[in-house]
Order: sequence, then C-alpha cells, then structure tokens
Amino acid sequence: MMYKSLLSFVPPILLGYLIVDFIWQTANKRQAVLKLFLGLGIGLGATSLLLFVWLWLTNQLNGFAWLLAGIIVGGILIKIYRSMKQPFGFRFPGIRLAPNWLSILLSIAFIITLILSYNSFISYSLTHQHGDRDAQAIWNLHARIIYRDPANWKTVFSPEFDSRFHPDYPLLTPLDVVWGWNLLNSETTRVPIVLAGLFAFGMVGLLFMSLNSLKTWGQAALASLVLMGTPYFILLGTFQTADVPFAYFVLSTIVLFAFYFVEKKPGLLILAGLSTGLSAWTKNEGILFIVSAMTGCAIYGLMQKQLWKTLRLFWLGLSVPALIILSYKVTLAPSNDLFANFNAAVFIGKLLSLQRYETIFTAIGTTLLKFGDWPLSILIALAIFLAIIGFRTENSIWKEMRVGAAILAIQLIGYIFVYVITPLPLEFHLQYSLDRLLFQLFPSALFLFFWAASAPEDIIRYIAPVSQIRDQNAADN
Repeated sequence: MMYKSLLSFVPPILLGYLIVDFIWQTANKRQAVLKLFLGLGIGLGATSLLLFVWLWLTNQLNGFAWLLAGIIVGGILIKIYRSMKQPFGFRFPGIRLAPNWLSILLSIAFIITLILSYNSFISYSLTHQHGDRDAQAIWNLHARIIYRDPANWKTVFSPEFDSRFHPDYPLLTPLDVVWGWNLLNSETTRVPIVLAGLFAFGMVGLLFMSLNSLKTWGQAALASLVLMGTPYFILLGTFQTADVPFAYFVLSTIVLFAFYFVEKKPGLLILAGLSTGLSAWTKNEGILFIVSAMTGCAIYGLMQKQLWKTLRLFWLGLSVPALIILSYKVTLAPSNDLFANFNAAVFIGKLLSLQRYETIFTAIGTTLLKFGDWPLSILIALAIFLAIIGFRTENSIWKEMRVGAAILAIQLIGYIFVYVITPLPLEFHLQYSLDRLLFQLFPSALFLFFWAASAPEDIIRYIAPVSQIRDQNAADN
C-alpha cells in the first residue's frame, strides 16, 4: 500500500511541475530537477486549494479527480506546444558535479545519510502510523471528518469542537490526505505517512538543487547533510503535522527570491508570491509570513527603485491563495484561540511586561544552543566552520542576501510578539511550541548560510572559484 500511496501523489506533483515550468520560463535545462522539487509543494498546495473550492461548490468528492486530470492534460498539451517551437535536444538535467575528491567524499556521505534518514523515517512512521498527538487531534482528524462525510464536510469547523482541536487551522495537509484516500478509495495510514515524507525529503531535494545551481555540488551536499543530520528534522517529519510542510514553503519562497535576485525573471517573483500564499494555507503562521515576505519584497523593490513593479509581481502570485484563504477565514473558520477573548488592558499590560521578554529571550537562547537535538550545538559548529572557510560571495548579491535574512528576522520577531501576548501560560507555550517554530525557519537559514559561505571546492587549490564554475555552467547552457 505504501507504493500505491506514493503513486496517488504523482498527479499533484506533475501539476506543480507544469505550473512552475509555465511561470518560470528558462532555457537552462539544468534547472529541471530544481523545478520538480519546487513543483512538489506547489502542486500539493494547488491540489489542496482546488479540492477546497470543489468541496465548497459541490459538497462531494466525486468528480474532482477528473477535474484535476483535465487540468494536467491541458498543461501537458501547452508544454508540448511550447516545446515544438524550440530546437530539440537532450541532456540529463539538473546535475552539476565537479570531479574532485572532496565532492566525491561529500557525495558518498550525502547518499549514506539520505539512506539512513529514509530508513529512520520509515521505521518510526510504521511504528507510529497515526503520527503524534497533534496529528491525531488536528490534521488527520480533520481529514477523516471530511473524507468520511463529504456532504457535511463543514462540520470540521463546528464550535462544538474543543479549541485545542483548532478547527480554524488551514487545510492544506488534511485535504491532500483526503485526495490520496479518495483516489485509493481507502482510509489508509500510509497516505499521511507518504505526504509527510514527500515534504520532508522534498525539502532536502529543494535545498540541494538550489545550492547546486547557485553554488557548487559540494556546497549543496554539505548543506543537505546538516539538514538531514539534524535528529529533530526526521522526528518532526514523522509527526505528520504541518510544521515541516510550512518549513518547506518558507524555504521555497526564500529560494525563489534568491533566484529572482540572480536572474531577474518576473516569473520567479510570481512563484515566490504563490509559495508564500500556500504557506498561509498550511499553518496560521503563514499569515505572518505573508507580512514578512511582502516586507522583504518591498525592501528589495526600494533597493532597485522598482517598488510597485516588484510588489505587483509578488501580489500576482499571492492573489489566488490569499483570496481563498480570506474567504475561508471569514466565512468558515472559527476564531483562533489565541485571539478569541481579546482584552485591550491585558494586551497592553503584557506588551509592557519586561519579565515576559526576559522569559522569552532566555527560552530562545537556551533552545538555540541545543537546537535540533544535536550532541553538540549546531550553531557553534556552523560558526567554527564559517571562521575556517570564510565567505566567498560576489559583492553584487550581498544586499539581496540580506533581504532573505530580513524576512526570517521579521518572522522571528512576529513569533516573539505572539509569545508576549499569548493567553496561554507563557512557560507552557514556549515549551510546547518554540522548538517547532524555530525549526520552521531553520532550512531557510541553512540555505542563506551556505549561499554566503565559501564552498568546499574553494579550499582545494586547483579547483576553479565558485564564480568561475557558475560562469562556465552558464556558458555550457
């Protein structure tokens, strides 16, 4: 049943690839695999949005598979028509490997770590098939309610639900699970397991392929090793909650911004807006991420003296998911438990409480030092690595890289603000959620870190600098 569950997600992934390929038009065939990993999340997000609209209009699941198939066939026909206008040629896409001993060693380590990570993921998932407590009480519960009674699917938003079941949460992962169950005609636990694995290992592939294109193979392998080697990454991935999918969409947005900074292709900014919107369809934190990403986009637009053009492209991609999410929040979703009983006096008192800030920053510092359940602090290890290898990044993109860092910083500030005003006991709220919130930003921070740092190939005397490798790669294409 595992392979059937995997096959059930092929149509959404194919849809996502077609969307990415249609919007991001490039002659660089080496970016085909990168488009596939970007399309993985965008396709799953688009399928979820389409299924939500279908349910809203029809109150049934019947017929949706045919709708999705028709959209995919139409996309394939458009791609064939466009390809007929281009000269035919074949090259294995997406791979750029410098033949040196360090790249080979890193490649071997990457493959071994990937196999071990996959085995750990499958082993844990099969012994905890329903995921952790939140998956059982929120994400998979919502999926079961919708799948078992699609005619009354809106009962998932019933006020009779305990607020701890969060009936207001977005529906990306539950509806993707519903899609898999409906296609297989079976409520198997394998579907949410496979979905969780797709987002977890899709994030590894996205990190690898983006750095492989922007930097070198060795740098891509090294960054992916750090992500997969983080024990909490695999554990959180098996939980079947929405934190890893949300982290995927944050990374996807930051990567798309990075490629826009380098290539200046308008389609990349449209896709960044789309990915940002899908993050808000994944978790409520995505609403804050819309603000963070839009602020970063505005900063870059001001830097380039093209504010409205930049924001217009971003809004174009954001508009469809944002409109659906807004309709969902206004007409269906109940109030969020953090803001349901708002009291202005209590709110101001918490904002002015220095003790709350001290508690929050102490918790953040402590969590960062032991982040990811590494035996030794990963932050200290990365600082030592950077001190040894240094930076090797062209001056022309330093400002743009700071935009990505600013987006993550704004998101973190937003998390701190929520902790300040939370109606829950502060220590409990921090203990329950802080490590998950920090992990949501971790893959994107890794991407920015290894984009800025020198590549392993740079420490080999007879290997060309990264800039020369990339220039040569561009000339080959």
